[in-house]
Amino acid sequence: MELKLKTRLGTVVGLAEEGIQTFKGIPYAKPPVANLRFAAPQPAEAWQGELNATEFGAAAAQDGAAMMGIKEISDDCLYLNIWAPTGAKKPRPVMVWIHGGGFFIGSGSQELYEGKNLAVHGDVVVVNINYRLGVSGYGFLSSVLGHENTFSVNNGLLDQVAALQWVQNNIADYGGDPDNVTIFGESAGGMSVGALLGTPKAKGLFHKAIVQSGSADHVTSPSSAKRIAEAFLDQMQVSEEKDFYKLFECPVKDLLAGQRACLKLTIDRGIRNNVMPMTGMTLVPVVDGIVLPQRPIDAIRDGKVKDIPLMAGSNQDEWNLFLHTPLFGNASNADEYRAMTDADLQVKFKASLPKDAQRALELYYQANPSDDMTRINALSAMETDRMFGASTVQLLEAQSEHQEHTYGYQLTWQAPGFNGVLGACHVVEVPLMFGLLTGLTGGMFVGNTKEAQALSKNMMSAWAGFARSGTPESGFSDWPKFNADQPQVMELGAQCGGMDPLSGEKKAFWDSVLV
Repeated sequence: MELKLKTRLGTVVGLAEEGIQTFKGIPYAKPPVANLRFAAPQPAEAWQGELNATEFGAAAAQDGAAMMGIKEISDDCLYLNIWAPTGAKKPRPVMVWIHGGGFFIGSGSQELYEGKNLAVHGDVVVVNINYRLGVSGYGFLSSVLGHENTFSVNNGLLDQVAALQWVQNNIADYGGDPDNVTIFGESAGGMSVGALLGTPKAKGLFHKAIVQSGSADHVTSPSSAKRIAEAFLDQMQVSEEKDFYKLFECPVKDLLAGQRACLKLTIDRGIRNNVMPMTGMTLVPVVDGIVLPQRPIDAIRDGKVKDIPLMAGSNQDEWNLFLHTPLFGNASNADEYRAMTDADLQVKFKASLPKDAQRALELYYQANPSDDMTRINALSAMETDRMFGASTVQLLEAQSEHQEHTYGYQLTWQAPGFNGVLGACHVVEVPLMFGLLTGLTGGMFVGNTKEAQALSKNMMSAWAGFARSGTPESGFSDWPKFNADQPQVMELGAQCGGMDPLSGEKKAFWDSVLV
């Protein structure tokens, strides 16, 4: 049923059901439209009358929205959603979720991010947010066009800061404690959490952080970002400073077409994000000297967020999602992977590690002629560590030097979806952590088995417990604090307990590569 709540910004109409109050599509900043399309977010204003918060707001401009269940995209996208348990006796811890999607797709409105079950089980207020993506979120257009106030850099990150500022100012109206805010996110959302740890603009806006399959080093340099901006402007036929008004007037579909062409052009031109240990994600946070004065991982190593308890982890088989997914319904890719030769595998290793492929092959590949999946599995294991595992350990090491409450995890639970071929792949912990085992994503990947239910309940308790006290509280055995001298993280799987997340030789290798 509908619920009316009086807040300092005006009356908001939400929904009350099943012990939970839900408010969707609340604006946390002015709509970034017209000449604000590429500008830093502006504070939201009070609304007139009643705000209908029973439907999600539009998601940021992106391709493939319908495939992800996103109903509407728009420049006007800076909205957040709130799930708050009923019957609050005192302010509850607040958990602010930042969605993934490679900084170019995704939304807080996606069904796999619904906060209801986590809020009720953990007795916390869950907030999830939209932020600008792609060129409007991370294009460094001012490096070419000037007009820094019109073409701000790192808008997507600044949007997240604006959302956190809104939470500080307003979440008490919804039963949340502004003095106990945890930010958490997965993939690009986890990388965003890492970036928020590194920006002075977010200081004081959150008190704990959880990084899931992300890190604090997925950023790019100004020089690389400028080359990407040049490629985009070439595609948009904005060749002179005086033409920049075209970027405010063009429809969203034309902006996305220019972005698609730009991404292809950056590949053709050999543009790489030379501070980022991964390829393929082109429009990402920029170390611009202002929003990000330095790489976030370096700020963390310098102790600049020493007061923030941290939990970070990754999944054992992250890369399986990207490597094996084409096997379903695409025979040519299935044949390609299964027919892979040693020479083919070497080419793929060199594509990711031009200078270090041979050593990586020695560490990750042992030939087995009787198993045509051996090479695929070696490639998946290497990419999992390159993209997620190794940088997660580096993040834990960096923060544990300054903060006692630093905890790690590795999900090893083998999800039964897709006949089990994906294993503990990328994103599979998200439905477990949100308690969404029967939705589209949860049902497809995880399933509503007794084993999944038990793991999900323990994970929700651990995440909410960390948000409450800075310590993962759950039905697991004692969760070890991370110590660089004896690195132990919690294994989340059929067996749960302390484990070493990265073997000595592999750790030494990645420490030499990911510097």
